[in-house]
Amino acid sequence: MNDKILIAGHHFSMSEATRADVEGIAEKLLKHHAYIVRVRFESELETLRSGERAYTVKGMVELRGPDLAASATTDNLYKSIHAVVDKLERTLTEKAHMREEKRNHPHGVEIPAVLPKVPTQARTRRSP
Repeated sequence: MNDKILIAGHHFSMSEATRADVEGIAEKLLKHHAYIVRVRFESELETLRSGERAYTVKGMVELRGPDLAASATTDNLYKSIHAVVDKLERTLTEKAHMREEKRNHPHGVEIPAVLPKVPTQARTRRSP
């Protein structure tokens, strides 16, 4: 088990097969993006008044900087997990492209104020 992956289930016990599936998916996220600190999945079972079950899965990717979060609610646990992973992967890809774009195309900062010109002074050596 990878110590960068945290999996939790609320209001139901998650089977080992489900945990293994979530771990495999999280491993793929970790392989694609090396700057991920931790991946956390929280699954919750809600029983509605009509007797239907709804699985809510929340995914958090902890990075250097702001964390990424996604959630999905469906009637199937695996559908919810895959929907959350798709959202997180899309967001990670967008973030990587933005980082690359900023690196390859830097732009100057414009300050909307008039700055006074300061004369440069010649440097003189101080005697010890």
